[in-house]
Amino acid sequence: MDEWIECKTIDLSSEAISVEIVYPLIPGSLVALDIHQSKGMKKYEILTEILRMDTLETDPVTHRSVMKYNEPSEGFLRDAKSLIQSKSPE
Repeated sequence: MDEWIECKTIDLSSEAISVEIVYPLIPGSLVALDIHQSKGMKKYEILTEILRMDTLETDPVTHRSVMKYNEPSEGFLRDAKSLIQSKSPE
């Protein structure tokens, strides 16, 4: 795909990310994510591989995708781990 589509991060770890998106993605395909957060993390563009895609029965229909990072940078991993550790349990 040659276009950017906005998605919502559901879960983030140092190995993978889960996002909610309106467009269905194909497991096994590669997708570039433009990841940024307002606090504590720089903006990163990172290549990911789609591991799983689930369709959610919402209105409008959305899809939840689990993506594995493909050779993430040390800076991204450091910031992701810091962000994960700073979250308090809810």
